[in-house]
Amino acid sequence: NCFLRQTNLTNPNKKIIGLIKPFNISKPNSVEFCHIMNEAVGCSIEYLSGSTDIYTNAVDAISLGSGVCQDFSHILISLARFHNYPARYINGFLLDDSEIAENDTHAWVEIYINDLGWVGFDPCHKRCINDKYIRVGCGYDFSFTPMIKGVKSNYNGEEYMTKELVVQAESSQ
Repeated sequence: NCFLRQTNLTNPNKKIIGLIKPFNISKPNSVEFCHIMNEAVGCSIEYLSGSTDIYTNAVDAISLGSGVCQDFSHILISLARFHNYPARYINGFLLDDSEIAENDTHAWVEIYINDLGWVGFDPCHKRCINDKYIRVGCGYDFSFTPMIKGVKSNYNGEEYMTKELVVQAESSQ
């Protein structure tokens, strides 16, 4: 599976591998073990806006002890892949009123669990995803999944960009 391959942003070190204690490795079942990994990563660093950038890898973030949702996600991907669980980086939006998200771009992880498929985990919030998460893209890590990617062609002008996210609930019949 291509989502088992580590990248420059997800390569683990001993500190990341050590997030799971030996008594947890018995893996009572895959779902429970993935929740254990998510919780361990969620407790491994502190959320601190602006403490890292798009080039920060999992090792640097865990060594620093702080990061943003992207860093939590890279650490969880690193740990999941180390334990032979395919994992992919997801970017999108979280419609939430917490200080961490505030309806802005967000990152989380999907882990492939046998007999279940891809399951979304948000280590930044220490939970599985729900209907408040809006997925835009997925990839091996952030570098494969930027929210916006393109080529600038007007080098002499100024650019401004705004975003507006509108979500409408559908009623089931």
